[in-house]
Amino acid sequence: MLSPTGHAQHWTEETIHSAFAAFYTAHHRAPRMAEFAQASGLPSRGTVRRLCGSLTAVYAAVGIPLTLGGHPRRDPHPQDLRRRPRWPPARIIEAIHAFRARHGRWPETSDFCHAMEMPHAVTVMRAFGTLAEARRRAGMPGGGHEGHGGSGRGGGLTPRRRG
Repeated sequence: MLSPTGHAQHWTEETIHSAFAAFYTAHHRAPRMAEFAQASGLPSRGTVRRLCGSLTAVYAAVGIPLTLGGHPRRDPHPQDLRRRPRWPPARIIEAIHAFRARHGRWPETSDFCHAMEMPHAVTVMRAFGTLAEARRRAGMPGGGHEGHGGSGRGGGLTPRRRG
């Protein structure tokens, strides 16, 4: 690999740690696999493994936050928040009303799984417990048990209980 000055880069454990620390400071995240290239100022993955043992060892040495599984934690950074909508309960209710205004009907269970403008059913269940409860809070007649094209049991999906 060439250094930024165009000369061959001689990697050591210390220079690898410095490169990863600089990347983390600049980007507020661990590098993605595609970023292990000359342009990013990082060594190849093979060089990291050969000199440091593993990427996880480098992340730990540099102070990049890790998950329990040893992978870099994906903390939301402001640039990432622009890409992923957040769904607090009030926003879910707004989405249900917007869906009804746009489509002329209350959202069905499949709409929570496939409609791009809606939060996913699992997201709704995390916020409200059931889809029926979300529909009830949005003001759906019958509290989500009728007129939505479902089974009459409040949305068909319920969260699994782990025991």
